[in-house]
Amino acid sequence: MRRAHFGGMVRPGLASHLRRSFLALCLLLVAQVEHAVAGSVRLSWDANTEPDLAGYVLVWGTSPGSYSQSLTVPATAVTQDVTGLVDGTYYFAIRAFNVAGQHSAYSNEVVVTLAPSISTPAITSVTPATGTTQGGTTLTIAGSGFVAGATVRVGSAAATVLSVSATAISARTPAGAAGAAAVTVTNPDGGTASRAAAFTYVASALPAISSFAPALGPTSGGTDVVITGTNFQNGVIVRFGAIAATVSSVTTTRLVARTPAQSRGTVAISVVNPDGNGVELPNAFTYRGPAPRITSVTPAIGASVGGTEVQVDGADFDAGVSVSVDALPATVISVTASRLVIRMPAHAPATVGLTVTNPDAQLAWAPAVYTYVNAAPTITAVAPANGPTEGGNAVTISGSAFAAGATVSFGGVPAVIASLAPDTLVVKAPAHTSGAVSVLVKNADGQSATLVNGYGYDDTTPVITSVTPAKGPVAGGTVITITGQRFGAQPTVAVDGRPARVLSSSDTVVSAETPAHPAGTVGVSLVTAGGQSAVAPASFTYEQTSAPAPFTRYFAEGASGGFFQTRFALANPHDEAVPVTVTFTDTQGTATPMQVTLPARARLTIDENNRPALASEAFATKFEAPKVIGVERTMTWAAGGPAYGAHSEIGVEAPRTSWVLAEGATIAGFNTFYLLQNPTTTAAQVKVQYLLATGQRIEKIHPVAPLSRTNIWVNKDDPALAAAEMSASITSLNDVPVVVERSMYRNNGNELFSAGHNSAAVDAPALRWFLAEGATGGTFDEFVLIANPNTAAAQLRVSYLRAGKAPLVKTYTAAAQSRLTIWVDQEAPELANAEVSVVVECLTATPVVVERSMWWRATPAGEWVEAHNSRGTTTTAARWLVADGEAGGPGQASTYVLVANTGATATGVKFTLLTEQGAGRTVQDTVTANGRYSLDVAATFPEVASGRFSVLVESVTGTAPLVVERASYSSTATTTWAAGTNAVAMPLP
Repeated sequence: MRRAHFGGMVRPGLASHLRRSFLALCLLLVAQVEHAVAGSVRLSWDANTEPDLAGYVLVWGTSPGSYSQSLTVPATAVTQDVTGLVDGTYYFAIRAFNVAGQHSAYSNEVVVTLAPSISTPAITSVTPATGTTQGGTTLTIAGSGFVAGATVRVGSAAATVLSVSATAISARTPAGAAGAAAVTVTNPDGGTASRAAAFTYVASALPAISSFAPALGPTSGGTDVVITGTNFQNGVIVRFGAIAATVSSVTTTRLVARTPAQSRGTVAISVVNPDGNGVELPNAFTYRGPAPRITSVTPAIGASVGGTEVQVDGADFDAGVSVSVDALPATVISVTASRLVIRMPAHAPATVGLTVTNPDAQLAWAPAVYTYVNAAPTITAVAPANGPTEGGNAVTISGSAFAAGATVSFGGVPAVIASLAPDTLVVKAPAHTSGAVSVLVKNADGQSATLVNGYGYDDTTPVITSVTPAKGPVAGGTVITITGQRFGAQPTVAVDGRPARVLSSSDTVVSAETPAHPAGTVGVSLVTAGGQSAVAPASFTYEQTSAPAPFTRYFAEGASGGFFQTRFALANPHDEAVPVTVTFTDTQGTATPMQVTLPARARLTIDENNRPALASEAFATKFEAPKVIGVERTMTWAAGGPAYGAHSEIGVEAPRTSWVLAEGATIAGFNTFYLLQNPTTTAAQVKVQYLLATGQRIEKIHPVAPLSRTNIWVNKDDPALAAAEMSASITSLNDVPVVVERSMYRNNGNELFSAGHNSAAVDAPALRWFLAEGATGGTFDEFVLIANPNTAAAQLRVSYLRAGKAPLVKTYTAAAQSRLTIWVDQEAPELANAEVSVVVECLTATPVVVERSMWWRATPAGEWVEAHNSRGTTTTAARWLVADGEAGGPGQASTYVLVANTGATATGVKFTLLTEQGAGRTVQDTVTANGRYSLDVAATFPEVASGRFSVLVESVTGTAPLVVERASYSSTATTTWAAGTNAVAMPLP
C-alpha cells in the first residue's frame, strides 16, 4: 500500500468568510504503497480544524489534473486506503467541504506508480556436482526464495524441472559439453540466482560385458544370470531380447539379473546405463523348452558293426537334435516332435543306453534299451602253450570277436586280462595244478570259445613275473631285473629278439643290459640252458631321449579366511635348487603370480603369511617347475578355535575333458561338493553323470565360466541325490578342459563340517590299483570305493596286504555304470582289526576307478569325528617323495609314512628326512614281500618332534615296486585326532 499526505487551498468564488476560513486550510497529502496488499495505496493528510468542516473528497485519475474517481471521507478521517488498483501511474488530490457544501481548492497532487515486486532467490548448493555429458543426472538445488514455476538452466541449456519448493528444486540435466557449467534459477517474476561452475559434465564410459553365466534357462524365466564386465551404473536396465529383466545386484563390474518369461529360442542380452550408453551381446541366452522324453526304441537289437535303422518314440524332440549311443554319435535320419529315426553306430557287443540331446542341451537318457550282438568268439592259438603251475606268466590268446567285458579262464580258474583287442587277448595265467587245461574266452553277451587242452601246466617251465624298470632309452644300456621262477643256470635274455647281455643270474632273478632298439614297447624273453623259454610281452618300452617335461600341478580347491586356512608344502629331492612359479586365481578370474626358489633337498611352506593378498577367500592354484618336485595342499578349518578338521591333496598334472570320482555320499548327514575349475579363457559346458549304488544314472549339465571355479552341491543337484551313495563321471561337452575335485563333509550336532575329506578326480579308469594306507578296528572304519563307468560289469580281485602275513584275496563284481562299496572291517575276521594295504585288479577288460576313505571316532561307540580319503594309484615306483608332514605343535600332530611292497620278495627301504633347513638323517628298514610297513616319523626322527618336514622314500635296490602314502593327525583339547589328512606321495623317476 502506498501512503499519500497532501494539503489544499480554498476554491475561488466562495463567500468571503468561507474563503477566509478555507484559505487557512493547508492540506498536505502523502501516499504509501504496501507490497503485501497488491493494488493498494494508503493516503494521509493534515486534519482541518475549521468548526464547520463536514468532510473531504479524495479524487484520483491516470492523467495529471484529471480525476476520474472520487471518494467522500468523513471529517474525522486523516487517512484513507484506496484498493483494487491495477498496476500503473495514478494522480491523487483531496479537498475539504463544509456544512454549507462549500469546497476548498485541491491539495497538492501526489503521483503514485504501482508495479509488481521482484523476488530475490539464492542458491547455496548443487548436488551432485558431476554428471555425464549425455545428461539425465538428477540435481538437487538447495537455497531460498524459490517460487513455483521457477526454471533452471545448466550452462545455456534448459534443464527439466521435476519439483520446486521455497528451499529446494529437483531438476534433470540436459546434455552438455564436457567441462564446468553454471546453474541458474529464474523465478516467474524475473528474480534470478546463479552459481558459477556448480556442475561439471564428464564424458561417460561405455559399459562392456566380458562374460555371463548361466547361458541357458527355462521359458518361465526366473534364472539368475551373473553378468561380469565394466562401467555398469546404478539404475542399469538389462534386457533379454526386448524384455526387461529384474536387476537384483549392481556393482561397476558385476550384475545379477533375473530372466523374464519368454518363448523358446536364443536372444540377445543388452545392458543400458541410465546415461543412455549400452552394450548388446547377440544370440547370448537360450530359453529352453521342456526336456525331451524317450518312451520306446525299436528294434531293440542289432549288429555290432552298426548301420541298423532304429525308431525312437517320445516327445519334445527339436530340430537339430543329436543322439548318442553309449557316448558314440548316431546318424539322425529324420526328426518330428514325437519320433526320431536314427542309424546306429558300430559298437562292441553289449546292452547300452541311448541319449537324445536337444539343441538347447536338455537331454533324455534311456538305459539298457538296445543290445549289440556279435559273432561268437574263436580261439586260434595260445602262446606260449605251457607254463608253470604257479602262474603269473603272460599268455597271448589269438582269435576273433573278443569283446569288451570278456572273461578268460584256464581250467576254470579266472585269469587277469592285461590287454584286449578284437583278435588278441593278453592275460596273466592263474596258478593251477600240473597238466593240460582248456582255455575259455567268454564275451559279456554269453557267447564263448574253448580251446580244449589248449594250455599245459608243468613244474619245469620258467616263468617271468616282472621286468623292472619298464622303460629306458633307445640307445640301450638300461640294466633290467627279470624276476620269476626256474631260470636255472646260465639263461639267455632277448629284448624283442635282440640279445641282451646277462650280468648276473639266479634261479629267480636275472640282471641284463638292454640292447639298442627303436622307440616302442616290446617283449622280454628268457631261455634256460635246457631250451625252455618264458616271455613277458609288452614289458619294456624304449623311449627317445629328450629334455624332462616341465612339472605342473593344478589345485581346484583352496580357501583362507575366517573359517578355512590353506597351506602348500613343497619338497625338493634334487641336489640343486629348483625355481617354482605359483599362480593363484581368485573367484573373479584374476591371476596373481608368486616366484619361489626351492632349496636343494629341502622343503618350504606357502600359506597366508607369505603368499600375495588375493581378492577373494576362495582360490585355485597352479604350480610350475622345470623338474619333478613334491607338492601337497592341506586345508584346515575351525570356528574361532583350534583346527578340528583338515584334508590334503597332491593336485593333478593338467586340466582334462573327462574325469571320474569313485566316492560320494549324501546319506546320514553327509554333504558332498564337486569343485570344477576352468583355467581357460573359454566357457565350459560340463556334464555330470551320477552313477548311484542302486544302478540308477542321473545326468546334469553345469556351465563353468572362463577363469573361474564352480561349486556343485551334490545334495541339491537332483531330488534323487538328496540321500544317496554315488560315483560320478564328469565330461566337458565342448572339449574345454577343466580340473575336478570332490569334498565331503559331515556335521556332528551344531558343529559345522565336524568331519571331512577331499580328493582330486581321476582322469581315466585302469585295470589295476594300489592303496598303501588302511586301518580297521578300534575307532577306525575303512572303505574301498570302486566306480565302474563301463556298460559291462567288472569282475575284480582284491588283495589285502598285511605286514608279515600272506595276502588275503577276495573277488567282487562291480555292476555296470554303478558304484561298489567295500567295508573292509567286515570283509573277513582277519581284517576286523588290521593295518592293511590293498591291490585291486580287474579280471575282465573293464577298467574301474578306486578310492579309499577312512573314518574314525573319538571313542569306539561314538560318532565319526573325522576322515581322510585318497584316490588309488596305478603306478609302483622305487622312489617316492612325501611333501608334507607335521609333528607336535598346538595340536600335538603326528605323521605316519605308509609303504606297500607289491613285489614277491622282501626289500630294503631308506627314509631320508627333508626339513626347511635341508636334508637330515637317513634310516633303513625292511618291508616284507606283498606286505605293508608303517613309519612313525616323530618316533624315528626325534629332531622333528615339533615341526614340519618332508620324507624321501627309496628302495635300497632301486627296483622294488613300492607304493607310498602319508597320513597325519592332530588333536584339540577335547578330541584326540580331531583332524586328519592323507595323500599319495609323489612318484619320482
